[in-house]
Amino acid sequence: MYRNTRFSELMKGLSRGAFDKVVLYHQADRYSKGFRCWDQLIVMVYAQLSGCRSLREIEVGFNAQTMHYYHLGSRAMKRSTLADAKSKRSAQLLYIYTCT
Repeated sequence: MYRNTRFSELMKGLSRGAFDKVVLYHQADRYSKGFRCWDQLIVMVYAQLSGCRSLREIEVGFNAQTMHYYHLGSRAMKRSTLADAKSKRSAQLLYIYTCT
């Protein structure tokens, strides 16, 4: 039986379509193969809400609920992938999205 998680309910407040428009306009997903900006947004919101202090904490906590990834539009992530995304992508994209 499927049940919406609280995190999924919270993420419903974010417009996926508006976010995708901003990403497309700034071509932020241009060179990413599997870990897209939406995935990074979901992981970073999770990290902020759960109070994670390290990439290892984020990885373990986020990957603990694999059955809910489909409904979030995401999938499991690895620590090195998140580290690469954080170093290569600008946080300005998220700022632009929240201001629109």
